[in-house]
Amino acid sequence: WHNINGLAENMVTRKVLDNLGYEDVFLLSRANYPGLGKYSAIWSGDNAANYEFMQLSIPHAFSYNIYGIPFTGSDICGFAWNTTEQLCARWMQLGAFFPFSRNHNAIDAIDQEPYALGEDVLITSRVSLKARYSLLKWYYSKFVELNGTGSVFRPVSYTHLRAHETPEHLVCRLLLEKKKKTNKQ
Repeated sequence: WHNINGLAENMVTRKVLDNLGYEDVFLLSRANYPGLGKYSAIWSGDNAANYEFMQLSIPHAFSYNIYGIPFTGSDICGFAWNTTEQLCARWMQLGAFFPFSRNHNAIDAIDQEPYALGEDVLITSRVSLKARYSLLKWYYSKFVELNGTGSVFRPVSYTHLRAHETPEHLVCRLLLEKKKKTNKQ
């Protein structure tokens, strides 16, 4: 019942804010339940600063988008424990492509803002955030188009995999199609 309670809280909060005349309100919830994506963004919850959790953040974002909760992501660089320079740099690169992306950690962990972790993390983060900012208009238009339903972040195989085709076949086919287009130009 915890998750349906989170859905109900988000529905009521959204309705009250709409009735008060607030537009484009951002709600963020850790609860999830079918239909929540219409009212709120979600994040994966408290994760840890390690490569396993970074890897798990990918299927998390894909899964929730496929379930109809499009505005989702994880705590970049990990929430619990101390991150490393390399882990945070890689996670900033990955997180730049998630619909919801934030660097957030526990109060007892080391500072993990890009500037606090050294020049390499700062440069990597700057490049990654520029890529993210170049995608924001596209994300925004997709969110408006979908109106809280559907998927904006999904595996390529979700839309391009043909019947009886393995993911490996898909990659080969897409590369061949790209090569054909390049050769025609």
